[in-house]
Amino acid sequence: MEAMLEETQLRAIVCSAEHVESFLKFAKKSQLQHLIYFDHLSQNVLDEVAAAGLKITRFEDAIKEGQEQLGDNDDFCDVAPKPESIFTVCYTSGSTGRAKGALLPNRGFLASASNIDLFDANF
Repeated sequence: MEAMLEETQLRAIVCSAEHVESFLKFAKKSQLQHLIYFDHLSQNVLDEVAAAGLKITRFEDAIKEGQEQLGDNDDFCDVAPKPESIFTVCYTSGSTGRAKGALLPNRGFLASASNIDLFDANF
C-alpha cells in the first residue's frame, strides 16, 4: 500500500472498512487526505482517522453529497469516459521487489466485461 500511495499520489481512496486502518498507517507519508469507506467502522478507528487529520466519509454519504452538489445540473453525468482514460491501477504483489502499478484503460475493462457471458463458471 505504501508504494501505491506514493506512486499514485492519491488524495482520496474508496475502500472497505477492513482496509481503513492499513491506509491510516501510511497517511503521514503520503498525500492521502480523504478515506471513503463501505461497511461499519468502530468509534476508535474513526477517532484515529480524525487524529491523523484525514477526512472520512461513508460511501453512502459521499454519494448523497455528490448528488446535492450536482443539484439540477445533470450535464456532469453526460460526459462519457474516453476509451484511453485510466479505469484503474492494478498492482503486483511485489514478490520480486517493489510492487509495480499497471495502468488499465477503460477499453481494456470493457473488453473483459463484454465477454463475461462467455465465462465458464465450471472452469
